[in-house]
Amino acid sequence: MPRIKPLILLSVILATSPAVFAQSPASPTQPPAASTPELSPAAAYREAMRPVEITRAAVANWSDTEQSSLGVAIKQASVACAARATTDFTGSALVDLSRLCALGFTWPATVAAANRYIHEDVTPKPRLAEAYALLINAELQLKDEHSALTDALALLTAVPYTSVVADATNQAIGYMHLLYTVDAVTLAAKRQPLLLAALHPASPDVQATPDAPPSTADLYKQALVLAELQQLQAEPAAAQETVAAIESALPSAIANDDLIAINRMRDRYALLGKPLPAIAPLASLATLPRAPKLPPHHTVTVLLLFPDWCAQCIRIAKQMPAGIFAVNQHDAYIYGLLAQTVPPQEMPKLSTKDTSAQKESFNPAYAAASLRGTPTFTVPPALLDTFNATDLPLLIVTDSHGIVRLFDIANESALQPGDTVDSAVALIGANWSSTPK
Repeated sequence: MPRIKPLILLSVILATSPAVFAQSPASPTQPPAASTPELSPAAAYREAMRPVEITRAAVANWSDTEQSSLGVAIKQASVACAARATTDFTGSALVDLSRLCALGFTWPATVAAANRYIHEDVTPKPRLAEAYALLINAELQLKDEHSALTDALALLTAVPYTSVVADATNQAIGYMHLLYTVDAVTLAAKRQPLLLAALHPASPDVQATPDAPPSTADLYKQALVLAELQQLQAEPAAAQETVAAIESALPSAIANDDLIAINRMRDRYALLGKPLPAIAPLASLATLPRAPKLPPHHTVTVLLLFPDWCAQCIRIAKQMPAGIFAVNQHDAYIYGLLAQTVPPQEMPKLSTKDTSAQKESFNPAYAAASLRGTPTFTVPPALLDTFNATDLPLLIVTDSHGIVRLFDIANESALQPGDTVDSAVALIGANWSSTPK
């Protein structure tokens, strides 16, 4: 069962932006570029800050002081939520109450307050999108997928398509896409006309706010999700039609920053449904008689690609099983691909006199040493660009014939039984493996 990432929860409560999963198959048509566009200073700044944002997105990377303060905030919010009855409030105060209860992880009360605001017989409702976002998040936390689908579909008809709506529907699709693929397709197909309509008039000068539509690049990325889902259902012809419609909806003039992002998405998109590009590992961190060919045929293969500065990626990689494993009678391997961006170093020996000294500060140079003995290979940093690995760690999943079928994002529970990796192996093994065990 997919688990909701802390980042998604905090994004709803604290108004940050969650990531959404992978791109889709079938190669879109790319118009020839007269020259290579260059990122604006603002976009270059955002790109440079991504390591900081990705690191801060994982609560486990926070300091002990920050984690303790978050724990205090959650407890106080839970107590405050319990002390307030939903029936005592109306209007905007109900959204505030829902947000308070969400911070306290009090999901039934979050649902009750948001639902009361949504169904109040009053107008206008300026916070309707926010209420729906809180409601959908809480329903997913409660594993009430059916209600989350119902309310996400209602959201799309209740308010204009803004970044808040995008985040809420992205979260729902991200939860559903491997276990409830049909529902994910239903939701993605419902929002697709809104995305195509928003693509053409989108202005590159619109400032990003919760009430503003997403950027052209973000709209393109969200629209590609439908094609990916169609591929997961083994419907490549439908995916191709979806891609053609997206390309036709693009405006004739696209800002350079959006164009660069879209071209990167196109490049990765084109890899789906094709053999995995050649990967030449620099070294193996496991004790192997010889490096295996990537991907090995006759099994589903999961590759976890990440740079050495990604602390949560390294924690996830340490959980990888060293040999073959099976999900629903489909054999699979998983390998880590560590892109070294700084020269590797051996980890220093720590004194055992004080156990508190064992908690060392994170250093990217120690990444390879900390993963020694795991099924991880070091690879050139350029591989991150090859696969447009902007959301980390990036999962690349191939079928038993070495064909790339899925790009996804792994959270820290991805390798737990029944979570992202198991779900991906089961789905891809069932849809494309001709020789289940």
